[in-house]
Amino acid sequence: MTSHGADAYVFGKDAADLGPVSHVCYVVFASIAALVFLLQILLLRRLRIMTTYVMLPLLSVCVVFENVALYLSATTNITHTTISMYIGYVLNSLIVPLFLLILYELIFKLHEFRNAHFLCFELEVDAESKPAQVLMWIMRIICAGLVAIKLIVEFGWLDVNNNDPVMTGSAGYAYLIEHPTSLALWLALIPSMCLSVFGVLVATYIFKYGTCVALENNSWWKVSSFAIIFQVVGQFFNHDLYTVTSNAGELVLLMGLTWCVWLAQYELSLAASYADFLHRSNSAFTAVSSVKAEAQRESLKRSSASRNTKPKSGALMADYMLNRHRESANKWTSGTDDDEDGTSTDDENFAERASDLRVHGGVELGVFDKSVTSDLEYEDDHMTPVEANNVVVNLSEF
Repeated sequence: MTSHGADAYVFGKDAADLGPVSHVCYVVFASIAALVFLLQILLLRRLRIMTTYVMLPLLSVCVVFENVALYLSATTNITHTTISMYIGYVLNSLIVPLFLLILYELIFKLHEFRNAHFLCFELEVDAESKPAQVLMWIMRIICAGLVAIKLIVEFGWLDVNNNDPVMTGSAGYAYLIEHPTSLALWLALIPSMCLSVFGVLVATYIFKYGTCVALENNSWWKVSSFAIIFQVVGQFFNHDLYTVTSNAGELVLLMGLTWCVWLAQYELSLAASYADFLHRSNSAFTAVSSVKAEAQRESLKRSSASRNTKPKSGALMADYMLNRHRESANKWTSGTDDDEDGTSTDDENFAERASDLRVHGGVELGVFDKSVTSDLEYEDDHMTPVEANNVVVNLSEF
């Protein structure tokens, strides 16, 4: 996308246009990018990071504006001096840097929260560590430099002649092979080269994540990693196809990146729901264990205070039975008679207590455990993971 004079199309000359076919392509591209923008606004609100709140929608707006401008410049003789075209130059210069920043933040968030491998970072490295901050600032500086390079070519700053060769900004690597000494052409294609190289690198990490780490949607993770291929291929063509293929590749990458962000949002929400479930379960069992331990201590105190106090838990049942046998033996040897019905009062009390015994989770509980058991069963019934679709993932920003 470059300016070639007041009588030229804003984003390329006549030779770079395919006629009515390219006009239809620009309209379709702009419509799809607008639809993707709406989906981002509606479906990516729970992942509260800069990627989905600002950069991804802004990238969609840039792609929409570029394709609208391409359509207008291909159908109407618009000069490069209009204000709308200046805005188009600026937005076009932001497309590649935004792709780079979103790709970086996406894979780093997966590394930080889901243990996905990224570059040479250890799994314990988070956004607050010095290596992560240094790399993030390096990425930001590189993206700012790419914006400056693109603007230099678009506006012809620093004595860069964007008409040498004439299709600078409207042709890809095939055109560069024909004009390898053109500084303006190299500057125009350097941002796309950086996106292709870094995109392929990130795609390998996304593919590995879908293979080894992802909780769900493993196949979709692996498929989405191939979206970068369309951007790479779209940069190879000459001026007769480049304006269509390059924008088609960027659009496919935009859709693939949006899908990856949605998958990451669902993945992080699902992990957060399980973490919340484990936290609440641990809290519930800790509370139940404390109540039970306190009740057992009270039972031991009462047993120590009086011999006639009968144990009330399965843990002391063996001692209680032994004492009962001893008492029965003493009564028999001393000639003491039982009650008229042949059963002592103590035996009746013991039978009643034995009938109240319960087994919960393999642990024998006594009468005093009934309230604890009911609380625990209540927690068991209600301790279910929160649905991932209801979890808002609020991640810390850099």
